[in-house]
Amino acid sequence: DLLIETNVRTEASLTKQFIASIKENGVLVPITAIRDTNGVVHVRAGQRRTLAAREAGLATVPVYITDAGDDVETRVVQQLTENDQRLSMTAKDRVMGIQQLLDTGMSITKVSKRLAVSADRVKQSQQVATSDVAMEALHSRTVTLEQAAALAEFEDDDGAVERLLRAAERGFFDHEAERLRNQRVERAARAKAAVAYEELGYTVLTEWPRYDGVHIPMRHLVYTDGAGESREADESFVKDPTHWAVMLVEEPVFTGAVGSEREGETIAEELIDWATETDPESEAAEGLLHYNSITESSEWVPSEYFCLNPEGAGLTVAERYQKLAAANGALPDGIEAEESDEEIAAAKAARREVLSMNKLGLAAESVRRDFVKTMLARKTLPEGGGRFMAEAMIGGLWQQGHGDEVAGELLGGPVRDGQLLDHATDSRAQVIVLGMVLGSMELFTGKSAWRGPSDSTVKYLRFLAANGYLLSPVEQVMVGDITVDACMEMQE
Repeated sequence: DLLIETNVRTEASLTKQFIASIKENGVLVPITAIRDTNGVVHVRAGQRRTLAAREAGLATVPVYITDAGDDVETRVVQQLTENDQRLSMTAKDRVMGIQQLLDTGMSITKVSKRLAVSADRVKQSQQVATSDVAMEALHSRTVTLEQAAALAEFEDDDGAVERLLRAAERGFFDHEAERLRNQRVERAARAKAAVAYEELGYTVLTEWPRYDGVHIPMRHLVYTDGAGESREADESFVKDPTHWAVMLVEEPVFTGAVGSEREGETIAEELIDWATETDPESEAAEGLLHYNSITESSEWVPSEYFCLNPEGAGLTVAERYQKLAAANGALPDGIEAEESDEEIAAAKAARREVLSMNKLGLAAESVRRDFVKTMLARKTLPEGGGRFMAEAMIGGLWQQGHGDEVAGELLGGPVRDGQLLDHATDSRAQVIVLGMVLGSMELFTGKSAWRGPSDSTVKYLRFLAANGYLLSPVEQVMVGDITVDACMEMQE
């Protein structure tokens, strides 16, 4: 019985969320209307509510009939004013409102249904409501609700909160949050490993000692052999853990993959052809192993042993170290810098750089895949998607059959059983093909692709960037925009 008259709002923009809300709760604010001389009721304010109620299948809606004039001037003034003078609820108020509903005992599922919002949004609101840091950032509009929820995760870590807020300003919030989550897991793993060594009797260090006269590095300890000659000590003297302190570091461990010729064997890193990680179809260089033939893991191991009681360990402190310790690490007269010390420091720095870059690559992978999932959820190809697919196929950057599992993850279902094509339009089918191409290219973009990315990786990341994805620093290294050193500096 309602007739929608001409409205200044030319596009009703009925979202699924709005229709779901009307279906669940009905029309809460009465539609405003006028009755003409023939008795016909015309909607003056509430076009979207009327259309959504029809879509939701409601039989009746509340209508307030006014005596406003039916002339064009009155109609346009009222419709403009009704839309212009609305004040949206703040994000903080919305979070507090959701928390009030949860406090009444409503479940997350029920709140989600009644408000026609996702369960994730309700969970995020619940998380933010309990965090002063997150609520303050949300109120100041420096972060989104999703970002505020991440801030709540790290409320007990002032340094992490500061890094996240800086990352939000630079546009790298998601990457920084993922990196910090991985760091938290890493610290937990280190703490677990430390307990194991402490239970054996070792002192586990958290900082590298420097010529303090208490923690003597193994390379500065000597012993006298049976012939009366002075020899450098080695790890065979680490017998009683109570005499020793250790600095634990995370080291990658490479073993032969199941089914490979060297299955289960420990593989030295220098024997791996790293170029084959981003180009699985290529052959490994002579004398090197293909990346697919090894399995990578990590463990926390002593990087160096420091003696706390040289006499108890049957060792003597080298004269050079005694002089350095007396000078607090400075080089006194008559003492030259050891090239071995410099080499050791350089090797450790290079190792830490590789591990840090790989961790950045792993964090970027998680954020990147979430972006691609969202992009592939659409019904039509993103901008440039058709040409990108054609170039990838013609240029051999897509290898059919490789990356199907990753493509399934990105598309939300297996790509080989045909289920994804059920009820798919031609446009959606094209998006599915794009997902298979991107899955293949994602497979070749591993965490260590920064070492020497393939053409596939570069074109893949450039395509994502052209569609709104913000490349993280490590991904900028992968496409050649910045150097590894620049990337490391950005993490400080």
